[in-house]
Amino acid sequence: MKSSFYCIDSSRLVKTKLLKEVEQKLQASLQPYSFTQNTHNYQEMLTLWNSLAEHSYIWLEKVIPNIRELKYIYFTNGITGALNLLASLDDIALLRGDYHWLNLLKPNSHYGHINEIPKNKIIYLSQPFAADGNIFNLNKILSESSHQLLIDGAYIGSTSEEVTFSLPNNTKYFTFSLSKAFGLGSVRAGLLFSSTPIDALEKLHQAAYLPQFKLEIMSCIFNNFSPFYLHQTLHQLQKDVCNHLEIEQSHSVILGYTSDDKYKKWQRDNGVSRISLTPYFAQHTPNLFAV
Repeated sequence: MKSSFYCIDSSRLVKTKLLKEVEQKLQASLQPYSFTQNTHNYQEMLTLWNSLAEHSYIWLEKVIPNIRELKYIYFTNGITGALNLLASLDDIALLRGDYHWLNLLKPNSHYGHINEIPKNKIIYLSQPFAADGNIFNLNKILSESSHQLLIDGAYIGSTSEEVTFSLPNNTKYFTFSLSKAFGLGSVRAGLLFSSTPIDALEKLHQAAYLPQFKLEIMSCIFNNFSPFYLHQTLHQLQKDVCNHLEIEQSHSVILGYTSDDKYKKWQRDNGVSRISLTPYFAQHTPNLFAV
């Protein structure tokens, strides 16, 4: 690789691009959408949702073996949609360096260490961790904590089959979406798993008042691509780009990280600089990605 080939992206955002193979499968699998058709046939929607719910458990079990311990599952408009709702229901705290959206909703809700967080708050943790894209030992970090947990799985779907984890017993919520791993952020399709029923969402799901097209997109992904597809496709590229940039490879194949001062522009609140690799992937192998 020529050193002049890469031009570092100045954005701190992770802008995952849609792989061409995924785009082609979606186009082949999804029925042409018509606004004139009856898009809310109760029984069809209920069948579609029940099928998707089961397939989501099967898909996620490959990464999180005990995901079924969270017995209640709901559709949300991406993870951000889930967080918007949960922030109105619970008092949530997060660690510095993690996904900062909750701190925008409720300023001063982030802390430097778990021991600083009041016992009445639910701890939000991304896994893999948003600050560096790595999976960490939740039980070890939380060994002396009795807090309930909200685990954000935004980067699941971008790690290898060698990296799995279990949810701690005190996990109250788990969120997931197709945005980071599959480049479908604009679709706003996510799932919220809960240990207890959430009344507002129960009513919507009991009425099958759900977005048909988004459910079909999620079903297509779960039925045609494994949680390790992205890592298998991009792992060598990740290695090459990280070697070139002289940064560490994250467990998430779309990220790298470093403490080198030359990447200070990308430094997060915990002192780690997280680099999104997707611009380099598209630059180096444009044929892999949808236009």
